Amino acid sequence: MYVKKRSKLMALATIVIVLCSFAMPVKATLTTPAEEIQILAWENISLIMGGITFNGNTASCSCSINGYSGTTNVSATYELQQKINGTFYTIKTWSASSSRSYLDWGASYAVTSGYTYRLYITTIVTRNGVSETAYSSVTSTLN
Repeated sequence: MYVKKRSKLMALATIVIVLCSFAMPVKATLTTPAEEIQILAWENISLIMGGITFNGNTASCSCSINGYSGTTNVSATYELQQKINGTFYTIKTWSASSSRSYLDWGASYAVTSGYTYRLYITTIVTRNGVSETAYSSVTSTLN
């Protein structure tokens, strides 16, 4: 009886170890009073970090995207969105690309106080001939 229970326990432990060994995307969210930053990890991408700050009624948007070694192209589309009645609507779109392993970007746009804004980032990173698409966003409110 003891041998059967021990065998079942060992089989269960092996399954748990195998399941835990699979790589899974990682998501961490850091919230500050002025902005929310999401940092996500993928196969080709070591970092996507966006930000929104306000100076009066001007939103300053920024984003850094870094690929792992072997990255040959980083391209991104940035959408500044305004939240109206619970739904985000795109009010401005920018695009940028780099033939390096990273892409640093920034732009400003006039906005209206009293709304929540989101910078929605879509990126494609090519590394070792394989392209990967990823999404991230950062949200902030202009009071």
